[in-house]
Amino acid sequence: MNTTLSTQATPESVWAILQETAQLQKEYKERQEKDAAEARERWKKLEEFQAKVSQDIVNMGRNLGGLNNRIGEIMETLLAGRMWEKFKDYNYDFERAYQRVGIYNGSARLTDVDILLSNGKYAMAVEVKNTLNRIADVDDHLDRMEKLMLYPPAEIKGKKVLGAMACGVLDTDVSDYAFNKGLFVMELTGDAADLTPPPANFTPQEWTPR
Repeated sequence: MNTTLSTQATPESVWAILQETAQLQKEYKERQEKDAAEARERWKKLEEFQAKVSQDIVNMGRNLGGLNNRIGEIMETLLAGRMWEKFKDYNYDFERAYQRVGIYNGSARLTDVDILLSNGKYAMAVEVKNTLNRIADVDDHLDRMEKLMLYPPAEIKGKKVLGAMACGVLDTDVSDYAFNKGLFVMELTGDAADLTPPPANFTPQEWTPR
């Protein structure tokens, strides 16, 4: 006599399995949605953090830029004081000093001369740097001198024009380059500017406004 053991499916057991499967699917879907929501929240926070860091960098740049501008203004004021007296040994008897003289092409402001020394015959355009340690700074001033000749303000018309670099901290390699280009070099010492001694063969470059 054979005996067969079998489990008979009933409507109740099938219904229970379906309910359990539906519950598992629901829990799985909810878990997926929760994970997705958490991922979106983490991404949102990351984006907000990145935006804040970017803004902080921008603000820092503005603050540093403002600080550098302020230091530059102080440097110009210190250097301008009695600067014209430093050139008597070269027979340039400057009488006046102007700050921030604009160079214009019509109504367009091209650039500024930080300090402009002047008398009846000569003028001198002085570029001020906190630190003079780049050849490019000298080249920029030579370019400025050319613009000054093309678009001369009233203070230099009919005069011979000289150029100079002035700074708080000086790199000797750059000063040698400036001398080779015919520019005077001045360095802040204490509360005034002193001429850096040029080489024996130094010849000042003279420009003539067009």
